[in-house]
Amino acid sequence: MTAGEEERYSRQILFPALGLAGQERVLQAAVCIVGCGALGSFQAEALARAGIGRLRLIDRDYVDYTNLQRQWLYDESDAQNESPKAIAAARRLQQINSHVQVEALVNDMTPSNAEELASDCDFILDGTDNFETRYLINDLSVKSNRPWVYGGAVGSYGVVMPVVPGKGPCLACVYPEPPGGAQPSCDVNGVLAAVTASVAALQVAMLLRLIAGWDNFAAFIHSLDVWEGTAKRVAAGVPDPECRVCGAHQFSYLAANARP
Repeated sequence: MTAGEEERYSRQILFPALGLAGQERVLQAAVCIVGCGALGSFQAEALARAGIGRLRLIDRDYVDYTNLQRQWLYDESDAQNESPKAIAAARRLQQINSHVQVEALVNDMTPSNAEELASDCDFILDGTDNFETRYLINDLSVKSNRPWVYGGAVGSYGVVMPVVPGKGPCLACVYPEPPGGAQPSCDVNGVLAAVTASVAALQVAMLLRLIAGWDNFAAFIHSLDVWEGTAKRVAAGVPDPECRVCGAHQFSYLAANARP
């Protein structure tokens, strides 16, 4: 670490749980962010400011005016030009921290490209808004032994859970199947920027803890409601030996032509 880096990240280094050794790990880490909307854009900016070594941003969508209320990194010119989110985010991140290597991929993560898109990244952050992609990330995580942090938000409610293969339950252990029926969505039910920022901040904090070294890891499900001002944390338990993913290693979402 250079003297300039020690100065830039000094307040982070002063945090005892991270320290100098943890900051050095942050500088060397590579993170794949799937989705550059409300969650992913906040995650990307927070990690860039923290000095992450490399970011890979994956999103096929374009900026529009409805995004500006809650999606960090974008401005009115991005919406006017309908800029690809990954490209606009990368451009802004380079202005925030030019030392971070940023790869912008205007693409969907699908069963056919997921392994390639996440290759040579150490961790994955969930910035998506649908369960199919989350289960795909979960398959990829378990198959490649790569930790990821799940997060979701709608209305004023949010939920976060870290997944570390071999040390805690995967998403399919806790939620064996995606929720059925019509689900609340930001398009229908709205969403507050305060909850997306809160969820993304928790995801980033958990990721930094994983990078620094999370001794005695135990998975928890964190939920919060920023409108009601409530929050709770419950233990996610242990890996389910009968889980189709981390127990049986059936990666049906990662398989191009199969679904559970």
